[in-house]
Amino acid sequence: NQTTINVLGPEATVSSSSVDYGAIANGSTALASVTIRNDGTAPLDLTGASLSGTDASAFTLPGATARRLPVIQPGETVTVSVAFEPTSTGSKTATLTLSTNDTDSSTVGVSLSGDSKTSSLAANTSLTYGDVSVDASQTETVRIDNTGGTAVTITSSSISGDTAGEYRIVSDVGSG
Repeated sequence: NQTTINVLGPEATVSSSSVDYGAIANGSTALASVTIRNDGTAPLDLTGASLSGTDASAFTLPGATARRLPVIQPGETVTVSVAFEPTSTGSKTATLTLSTNDTDSSTVGVSLSGDSKTSSLAANTSLTYGDVSVDASQTETVRIDNTGGTAVTITSSSISGDTAGEYRIVSDVGSG
């Protein structure tokens, strides 16, 4: 004779055991979410969320996540947001630990990783037009190269200086 005993209680399950933010520009922010599901038969109380590890300061729990953690009813889910906000370049790792009232595993860990790169542009900074007749025009090209490790978006271009009125941008910012 076999007897099956069903244990009643909360059961925490996370959507992923790790989050990789990929490469982002140093000083910028990337958000990711971790979903916690209660696969148990009683309410799951999230009693704490903390960040630990060598680079824990590069990650934050923004907004309501840091202040108030919910009770998750059986079969329901809650999403916890985690921000990657590096202030120095290089690979960063930390662990998000969620504390719960799950009777067989009171903490759940999620590994966090991201890479912080610098953004850098290089351009020819001097254009030589030579002799140009009055009322004539000559076109020169400014080449801008992304020499950094992350994507850069150029949103505008302009001409400045004492004789800026003598020049104009023929083709504004774009790819090509």
